[in-house]
Amino acid sequence: MAAGRVKGYLLAGVMAAVLAGCASEPKQAEDCGRFSAYLEPPASENLYRALVTHIDGKPVISQPNYKLAPGRYTLTLVELIHAPGMDVPLNARKTKTLSLDLKTGERLHLAAKYLPEGQGEGFWEPVVWQTDKARCVLPKVLVNQ
Repeated sequence: MAAGRVKGYLLAGVMAAVLAGCASEPKQAEDCGRFSAYLEPPASENLYRALVTHIDGKPVISQPNYKLAPGRYTLTLVELIHAPGMDVPLNARKTKTLSLDLKTGERLHLAAKYLPEGQGEGFWEPVVWQTDKARCVLPKVLVNQ
């Protein structure tokens, strides 16, 4: 009789372990950082707004902030330069990429730097024009454990 009880306990323990491995549990909220493209940078420094179109080659919907886990990212941006006297043909207005390391609690403000002496596609470059600290937490999500 005791052997039957032990066998039952073992079976119950194995079943519990198998079920626990398949269950979904809430993952803890994760710290993050932000790329921001909503502030108007100072035109007096030849800085203008830019929009993020892709993150790591994947298209994104335009947002003021992109909350992401810390790490290295390649952003594709398009410029919104409206500098006085700027005479750049439409075919020279192309997207550009910028690779950045994002740290926890960091907000990187993006801009397009107008280069008045630049020719063709060289009339601008994507830049981080301001960095500040901002609390950032990614929401909890369900994950398979």
